[in-house]
Amino acid sequence: MTCVHCGAATNGVVLCARCVTTTAAALTNVASHHTALFSLGSPAPVRRRTGMADPTGNAVGSRPPSDSIETAAAETTTMLVGWTRALVDDRGVQPPANNVSAMAAFLTKHLASIATLGWAGELLRQALDFERRLQRLVSRNQGHWYAGICGAPTGEGMDDWCPADLFVRPGERYVRCRACGAHWSVDQRRAAVIEEARDALLPVAVIARAAVSLLGEETSQQRLEARLRQWVKRGQLDDYGVRVLAPGQQPRRVYRLGEVMDLLARQTKPEPTGSR
Repeated sequence: MTCVHCGAATNGVVLCARCVTTTAAALTNVASHHTALFSLGSPAPVRRRTGMADPTGNAVGSRPPSDSIETAAAETTTMLVGWTRALVDDRGVQPPANNVSAMAAFLTKHLASIATLGWAGELLRQALDFERRLQRLVSRNQGHWYAGICGAPTGEGMDDWCPADLFVRPGERYVRCRACGAHWSVDQRRAAVIEEARDALLPVAVIARAAVSLLGEETSQQRLEARLRQWVKRGQLDDYGVRVLAPGQQPRRVYRLGEVMDLLARQTKPEPTGSR
């Protein structure tokens, strides 16, 4: 029998050992890039006044061809929900929490079993597609922040929850889900997103962009990035090694987002009254 993805000989399974490793790496990167979406925003709208030239060469009033962050985030969730439910149905295992990080980790944990199933090759193909797609978005955009999966109950069953992704614009105190209409406190969503993303390993520049979007104490990404680099030099942040975040990119050192958020919170916490 041969691997359905690369054609290598296998011991009676659908994916070879190398392609299982590739699937694990792709799922890990999908979760990491999806986490980074909370620091991104849509491309700026093009000018709409009649007769005004568009230097990009697009028709007046149109947008340059680009992937929508909202669409990509929602479709990433849908993709992982679909494969998670397929595995639960095929193997009868306990489903994970309803967030992207948990579902990606759940699928990665069960890859040895998945490698024997007929849909393993399609999972790998989609994981690689979404890894490349999300990486392009992460490297290209910045702006409003991602507020996680809605998760509002839509029925009585365990699987009856809204899988839509939420995005918060600057100044909003409540965010409404476009899919189910549920309303959420922005403060609560911010806390939930930070908690979900605590273990994400990201470069300093991405962490700075995320912190500016989420915390609001610092308005300049460049200033905060310089501050974080000083912490790195002083050994205040643990170094988790070097990662290549996408094919063709230079390797970059990564740090744990949660540790940065904790350090920022401690340094911005006001001193007790009467302290010197």
